[in-house]
Amino acid sequence: MDFRDLVMERYSVRQCDTTREIPEEDMQLILDAAVQAPTACNNQPFRIYRIRSREMRERAEQWYNRAHFRTAREVLLIVGEDAAAYVYPDKENNSLYTDTAIAIAYMQLQAEDLGIGSVWINAFDRPLCARDMGLEMGRETPVALLALGYPLPDATRPTRKRKSMGDLVKTI
Repeated sequence: MDFRDLVMERYSVRQCDTTREIPEEDMQLILDAAVQAPTACNNQPFRIYRIRSREMRERAEQWYNRAHFRTAREVLLIVGEDAAAYVYPDKENNSLYTDTAIAIAYMQLQAEDLGIGSVWINAFDRPLCARDMGLEMGRETPVALLALGYPLPDATRPTRKRKSMGDLVKTI
């Protein structure tokens, strides 16, 4: 798929076809996209958990209790490793969220190129997630969930609401 088409066609898929599994080869391509994503100083300050067992899926559904989430064929939890992130010269901020965001975006674009939909989830119960995963907040930070699956055959793409280029881009 042409990159421009890929960017224009991708949308957050909130209802997946529960009858279609994602082939393992495709999942490996999606995960490799995160591995190949650029990060500050190439630190890759994150870990990706594939949530596959019934027990962990049930726990994940407590972190984010939405009906559409239960239709996802694959769920990934992206956890930032705080100490591994590049620390900016101001010594107060680091690259953790930037680096994980780039990796997630790369996975979404790879998924879209394979015809697999995705939705990036930020509004989940991070403290409960950390507790269930045995993570120490501030050391290992749950950043996002990425739900993946094939869009339903009759799915309609939602209308995009976007600011104009003039509102977002300023030449100085």
